[in-house]
Amino acid sequence: MNYPNAKVYNDGSHYIAIPYKKQTCKKRKNKSYVKTTELNEKVKKVFNESNGTRKERIKETIEKINEEIKNEDKATEIVRSNIERMTRNLIVRKTRMSRKINLQKWDYFCTFTYDNSKLNEEEFRTKFMNCLRHLSCRKGWKYIGVWERSPENNRLHFHGIFYTPQMIGSLIETKDYSTKKHKMQVVLQNTFFLERFGRNDFKQINWGYLALALALAIMLWGFVTIQDNPQEERLFEVPVDYINL
Repeated sequence: MNYPNAKVYNDGSHYIAIPYKKQTCKKRKNKSYVKTTELNEKVKKVFNESNGTRKERIKETIEKINEEIKNEDKATEIVRSNIERMTRNLIVRKTRMSRKINLQKWDYFCTFTYDNSKLNEEEFRTKFMNCLRHLSCRKGWKYIGVWERSPENNRLHFHGIFYTPQMIGSLIETKDYSTKKHKMQVVLQNTFFLERFGRNDFKQINWGYLALALALAIMLWGFVTIQDNPQEERLFEVPVDYINL
């Protein structure tokens, strides 16, 4: 058995290895693949852009697909099968992400806030994500996070949990006023990110709160798709503050 190439994950209490198997069958050529893919993408787009309850969104999607293919039974079958596939894919992605999360020993919960005196929003997004990718490749960092905007002033920032085997820069304590808590607070900031991107906040994760940190990571995963659209303007808050529990 080829043990070095086995896929390993953690289910929360045990490490499980899945043996590597080389794919021997050839992919079949399907002439209708392009047309089917385009229709599936349209179903996904219409369903995601529709409003109302799940039943209302499904009904609206069926009506719009039926306008194109002129077959209500086929439109119903296509929409329901696609929504079932999308739901199943989301569950599988969350399961896979939770397994990856359980394999790491997270060090810090970090917040990086956009500073308009250094970069514009587009540059901040691009350069910050490139910086994290370089740290992942060169320093072995691992992270999971999400972009969001503060409800008060609509300022862009990035929340994430990090594993940092090789820390860059230095961590310094700074004092500032918290508009959320309405009092002075001591913040641990990294000089590397402070010079390049602006304000940041590093909070060390206590292993006693690890389960909550993992739950927070899974909640963050629910919002990760926002990164796919840099123009996304939705406002939301992560409803967990594990530091103050």
